[in-house]
Amino acid sequence: MISGINSALSGLDVFSGMVNAAAGNLANLNTTGYQSARLEIGALGASGQRGNEVGQGAMIMATAREGANVDPAREMISLIIGQRGYQANIKSLRTASDLLGSVLDTRA
Repeated sequence: MISGINSALSGLDVFSGMVNAAAGNLANLNTTGYQSARLEIGALGASGQRGNEVGQGAMIMATAREGANVDPAREMISLIIGQRGYQANIKSLRTASDLLGSVLDTRA
């Protein structure tokens, strides 16, 4: 259950970074010489029982700068994906918190 919370928190971090990068790119849309930011996102893994890989969330691996101009449509799509991902991870975090609360209530 705690790993679910950690996974949701790492997802919040990744999608927050995605929204920040897209917002920065849009803010500098007309800036001469600006290079748009792109995030490289990777999965966190930990060795589970019996050697199986168990997902532990995601993280921003690197931020790259592109020499191309900022594409407003691409950045708006990134903002929407980031927003939806953030909302999904908030719901996941709330669900894990509710489950943990239920477990603690039954133990008391």
